[in-house]
Amino acid sequence: GWKLRSKGNELSELLKRHNLPYRAKQSLLNDEDEEDTVDDAGMLSKNSLLRAFKEMWNELYPNETKTRYWTGHSVRVGGAIQLNIEGYSLPQIMEMGNWSNEEMVMRYIRNIEA
Repeated sequence: GWKLRSKGNELSELLKRHNLPYRAKQSLLNDEDEEDTVDDAGMLSKNSLLRAFKEMWNELYPNETKTRYWTGHSVRVGGAIQLNIEGYSLPQIMEMGNWSNEEMVMRYIRNIEA
């Protein structure tokens, strides 16, 4: 079947290789206390992500009109910084963020002490 992929790698395998938690399916209890299985293999669209960020921003800062809300790029940069703080190597960060250029990652993490 269809699987999440990142530059040709299955995401579950990529995350497992870097010791990051990932569950392809999770169980929930329905009203009859029976277990339902929820498959999280769907992809979040760019528009859905941007809409969610805009709504969260407006909720937190309803009177702020001059500053732009978060973008997908915010998550990408934040992810690189967090992985660096947690001690992941530059090649690991590059693989998990789909970067092919070290310079770009270094621009994001240059002022962070790991």
